[in-house]
Amino acid sequence: LAAMCRSVLSAELEPVAQWKALADTGVLGLPVDGSLTDVGVFCLEAGRALCPRVVSSTLYATLAVAWLSVGSEWLPRLTSGEARGAHALFNARDAADVSETTGFVPDAEVADVIIAASDGGVVAVDTHAPGVWIEPLPVMGGFSASRVHYDVDGVVPVDDKQLRRVANAIV
Repeated sequence: LAAMCRSVLSAELEPVAQWKALADTGVLGLPVDGSLTDVGVFCLEAGRALCPRVVSSTLYATLAVAWLSVGSEWLPRLTSGEARGAHALFNARDAADVSETTGFVPDAEVADVIIAASDGGVVAVDTHAPGVWIEPLPVMGGFSASRVHYDVDGVVPVDDKQLRRVANAIV
């Protein structure tokens, strides 16, 4: 797995071609089809290659969808590379804080779906749906982050223990 990831990530492809290559190799499905060790191997190689952060954001959103059973209709699109994901499941300053956390969402502006903690549980936010708007935040270092505002239905109740399990896997 490490050699395959290293090969795809070092191919000097344009971002769209790299995304397609990663999807074609099945990397985006690792949170569902592989193990956390497999996800970790990919993340290590992605870090070495300075892979765009949206790839890991999509992996983490996929993991959240699979483990929390929220937004399951997104799973095939995320694992195939048809959609990109982001997550807002814990406070960026304190991963133990799993309260509503849509004030700092990395990669929100390029995501098709954001898996977010809310007061009542977890929700899959379709970023193209009415009632959703994304406000870019000024961040140093060229990183992108946004505040996400949404008025959508579909909150799935999730206990804090489940949410912390996913947060711990992502952090």
